[in-house]
Amino acid sequence: MQPDLRRGCRPLTTFESLATSRTLQKKHITTFYNLLQAQDNEQIPTYTKAWENDLGITLTQSEWGKIFTNISKSSINTTIQESNYKRISRWHLAPTRSYRFSPNTSRVCWRCTTEIGSPGHLWWTCIIIQNYWEKICSLINIITGYELPTSPETLVFMLYPSPLAKSTRVLINHMLTAANGLIPTKWKQSNPPTIREWLAKVEAIRQMEELSHSLNGTYDKYVFAWSPWDKFIKDYKPDNMSTPT
Repeated sequence: MQPDLRRGCRPLTTFESLATSRTLQKKHITTFYNLLQAQDNEQIPTYTKAWENDLGITLTQSEWGKIFTNISKSSINTTIQESNYKRISRWHLAPTRSYRFSPNTSRVCWRCTTEIGSPGHLWWTCIIIQNYWEKICSLINIITGYELPTSPETLVFMLYPSPLAKSTRVLINHMLTAANGLIPTKWKQSNPPTIREWLAKVEAIRQMEELSHSLNGTYDKYVFAWSPWDKFIKDYKPDNMSTPT
């Protein structure tokens, strides 16, 4: 027996309404194809509202659409894309979620050990992770010459408030993807990722991007995007930088 979508807790999308209709319209295959191509998000995922409530921010549906689009193009590497999608969908098991399943566990953040460990806290408001983000932001500003806003919209969700040159956006996307991707590697640990780990992660992404562009005959795009990073990493001396490792 097929499930009756009409008994769900939300209105049917246009696609679902057409798919469950007893009578098919003329050129219905073309209609279905156009709907899929348009990628019309009539209902954005419920976890977007959870993020907004958690962080005390408000984003429009259009802004969430930009976030999803940017993340989908953030890397050709499926593992990195998976990491981004897991973060956005709140897949990682935070203390607040663990507590719902097992009330004998603590809801407190394992880093600061003082605040409730919600996803928003673990990724952004925790004082220890804030220190990490300050270092990352400082280095990205040095590398690109672009003053990144220190906000979760930008650093966690990669939503930029002003237009960026494509090459700059590509490089910042990679650097923020690396910074966010390292946070789960320290899950349930008291210390955040280090700058050395971030540098190594970005460098690994750079090597993968260089190989990909070489194979695809688009090496000039790689050079244009990554030249600021190459110059920085060549001259980088932690002892002479204001940002510690």
